[in-house]
Amino acid sequence: MKSKKILLVAFVMILGLIVLGLVAPWWVSVIWIIIVTAVSRLKISQGVITSGIVLGLVWLVAAMFFSRSDPNEILSKTGNLLGGLSSGQFMIVILVLGLVTGILAGWFGSALGQLVNVRTARQTHL
Repeated sequence: MKSKKILLVAFVMILGLIVLGLVAPWWVSVIWIIIVTAVSRLKISQGVITSGIVLGLVWLVAAMFFSRSDPNEILSKTGNLLGGLSSGQFMIVILVLGLVTGILAGWFGSALGQLVNVRTARQTHL
């Protein structure tokens, strides 16, 4: 049951990140992950792992897509500006940034969901 819930949450995150990635700035994806993990009330460890992997992989796939479809080679030029990183090395940097950002967003969202759950439980017992 819990693995189905985690897979469902990951699927919802991926769909939202794809849609938001097309129409919104990058930081909206962090807000989306916080909302999804808070509403789903995942444990902190589950939220951290799920959101880190999902955001890291979505950003990596997006970077690969943009790298292949960009005739101006913006990603490789950006990598050169960051100390001469090749396109592959820059993809690794994007993956790490996605992992760290996803981990922090998942941690915050899961903790927020647990906080709301505790406050709701306290109010019902009063």
